Order: sequence, then structure tokens, then C-alpha cells
Amino acid sequence: MGKHIGEALSEYVVSNQNKKGELSGNYLRIQVGLDVMKPFRRCMPVRISDRKADTIWADIWFEKLPNFCYLCGTFEHLEQECHLYTGRTHDDLDKPYGCWFQEDICALDYQRHPG
Repeated sequence: MGKHIGEALSEYVVSNQNKKGELSGNYLRIQVGLDVMKPFRRCMPVRISDRKADTIWADIWFEKLPNFCYLCGTFEHLEQECHLYTGRTHDDLDKPYGCWFQEDICALDYQRHPG
């Protein structure tokens, strides 16, 4: 599952699943290579069985991101230089990206898989 999701996002590197595909903890942690000039995906459909009805929307969180534009989701510029910027301060809840987009998974219920 981790490799499938990683390849759908971009260039898959590694996930926290063991060789049997089992997870340790409540999170699937996937390392991928991303084109930082394109907006980040915030969620994606994930099929959890062969049946189409068994598709869920999974939230995507990122770790250790530098500053980026919270309006369009790229590293190309910050909010003040964005073509979507209207000259006023946007409410953080109205922005498609924000500090909530970067999650410290280690501070939550994440357990690193041994080996």
C-alpha cells in the first residue's frame, strides 16, 4: 500500500511498512521525491480493497517543510509574491495550505518500525 500511494504522489522512496506490508502505529509514513515547483496534494483517494466502493480519501501531511506559499502550495515564492495574493491578509482558515499542513508525526501516535 505504501509503495502504491508513494508512486501516485511522485517518485516513491520508502515507507514504514515491514516486508509483509504490515504497519506499526496509526500512520503510514512514506518518503517521496517531489517537484517543489508544483502545488502539493492535500489528500488523495486510496482504494483499500479490490472493490471500488472501498475507496477512502486520505489526508496527506508533510514533515520538515521550509517556508512556502500558503495560497498556491509551491516553494517558488511566499504568499506576498503570489498571483493569488489580493493585497490583504488572508485568514489562515481560508487558505488551502497552512501550518496545519506540516505535521510533526513523531509528536503524535507514530511509532517507527524497527528494521
